[in-house]
Amino acid sequence: MTYQRRGRHSGHVAGGAAIVAALAIMTCFLAPTISPASAATTTSTSTTTTTVPGSDCSASADGTAFGRSGWVASTNAPSSSADVPANALDGKLTTRFSTSEHQAPGLYFEVKLGTAQVFDELAMEVPGSPTDYARAYDVEVSTNGSAWATAAACAGTSTSEIVSFSTQTARYVRVVLTAGTTSDWWSIDEFNLYGAPVITSAATWRVLSGRDNTFTVTTTGSPVPVLSESGTLPPGLVFKAASNGTATISGAPPYNATGRYEVTITASNGVGNPAVQHLVITLPGVSTTTSLSLSPNPASVGEAITYLAQVSPRPIGGAVSFFAEGAPVPGCGSVAVNTTTGQATCSATYWSNEHLGVQAFYSGATGFGPSSSAVYYEVVNLPAPGYWLATAHGQVYGSGAAQSLGDVATSAVTGNVVGIAATLTAKGYWVVTANGTVNAFGDARYYGDLPGLGKRVSDIVAIAPTSDARGYYLVGADGGFFTFGDATFHGSLPGIHLHVKDIVGMVATPGGSGYLLVGSDGGVFSFGAGRFYGSLPGLRIHVHDIRAILPSSTGGGYILVGADGGAFTFGTGVSFHGSLPGEGVRVADIVGIALTPDDGGYYMAGSDGHVFGFGDAQAGPEPTGLASNLPVTAIAGT
Repeated sequence: MTYQRRGRHSGHVAGGAAIVAALAIMTCFLAPTISPASAATTTSTSTTTTTVPGSDCSASADGTAFGRSGWVASTNAPSSSADVPANALDGKLTTRFSTSEHQAPGLYFEVKLGTAQVFDELAMEVPGSPTDYARAYDVEVSTNGSAWATAAACAGTSTSEIVSFSTQTARYVRVVLTAGTTSDWWSIDEFNLYGAPVITSAATWRVLSGRDNTFTVTTTGSPVPVLSESGTLPPGLVFKAASNGTATISGAPPYNATGRYEVTITASNGVGNPAVQHLVITLPGVSTTTSLSLSPNPASVGEAITYLAQVSPRPIGGAVSFFAEGAPVPGCGSVAVNTTTGQATCSATYWSNEHLGVQAFYSGATGFGPSSSAVYYEVVNLPAPGYWLATAHGQVYGSGAAQSLGDVATSAVTGNVVGIAATLTAKGYWVVTANGTVNAFGDARYYGDLPGLGKRVSDIVAIAPTSDARGYYLVGADGGFFTFGDATFHGSLPGIHLHVKDIVGMVATPGGSGYLLVGSDGGVFSFGAGRFYGSLPGLRIHVHDIRAILPSSTGGGYILVGADGGAFTFGTGVSFHGSLPGEGVRVADIVGIALTPDDGGYYMAGSDGHVFGFGDAQAGPEPTGLASNLPVTAIAGT
């Protein structure tokens, strides 16, 4: 087969030999093997020597060339209408691209690939014009058609011209002549690209136990790569290769399957070296979810709140940690999960009004992944304002939000009622008589009393609950202490050999670390960590009618109240809201004082049942029936 040029002939090949040569070339396109890129190629031109690492200008073509649909060829050479650039992409060895002039540096043949292609080999076949091979050329690539990079620089010696180079990703490729000849044109019968395989999918995969998982291995390369896998896959997963250069790894590992696996994926297509990827597969365990419920919500100050976390699916172990506003809830730091129900429960009590963001975190069981609940908000409310009045004969009257929950039967043995104390929820109270008999009502719990201990006294003057309401103190007129529940003994006046008979009240410090006593002269005695902030004798104030001591809610101070309604504050944690002498009111029978829930005021109660309010304390009307059951001996606020 001989090509006729305008004005001259190309090199001539006898007809039969040409056909044989053409068939050999076509066979080469259908079933060759491509050699790996050799060492860097050095191309000599008339003026310079250029070296491009990783290229081989004497490679052999193998496999199937890229599909060329949508490719567009162009040139800056004056090719004839019969030898246009598109002929080099038409799949026919009977047509060609030709320059129609002698080879000269700067002439180029360019192909726009349309989409980005990954390739590492280029072939130019010229069996019909064996002397029209490029004498010297550069292979250049571009992603945008304007900025070009040299992939290989070669000196041609014969047809076919096949060059391999490092893997390129480009949308444009062109061959630029770097040397000329005065005897031959430049022709290309067929122009092709080849690509060694590249694995384009991720090299890591996180698998969930007990669930269906699918991972797709993807590749590029021409011919289409064939995929294989070696190594041990996690239990329940299988590898399956497809014929389109992809493969899947799929399956459902059993529950509790965990670990780290590494398998090798190999992609081969006969072009260059096979692509090898080490795929790391991790099984963190069964994916869990954790939900949280809070009850009651809203809650009252001092009311136990139950946190319930539900972990799904039900794990075989582990623990839940509960946090409020980012800090561990005391006593709820690591609660074991019930393996039958998948639940973890914990209780907490708050002693002030709160708006808390609560969250549960699950972790710690082999084969089950960690999880956390959404943030749920718990509201802890102060009680509504109100107060109880207790009379000497055991009747209890409520006002405002305070509801009467029961009375006490008194006798010559019990003596009169001497004190009443409310729970922090304001849903209960304790009443104590002079012999130390304690009665509990509502949510107040009974922890014991003096008759129950076989002790015979008749001078108990007050009862004070611990800060968590899980115990209480009784104190006598001599400053002797008796503890019940979680109340802790820190000393007494008889214990330090102080002999008095005028103690009128006491308060416990927050946390149960101490307590304070007050005498009728306003003298204050501290025990344990109870902090002394001052006393009336210390201020050189001489009285003998102090009736009660009342702490601030924070423990940072206290109030003393006298029979005339005079109020004396000590410390910074308590506020003075007024007194009866200050308002020009003359009385001599005040028996006690009670704070409002927000510490914004206080009530003073007289033995005649009259209640005076200061600050935000609003005294209610006298309860029905109170007048017939006087005298009032104690008051407690909600």
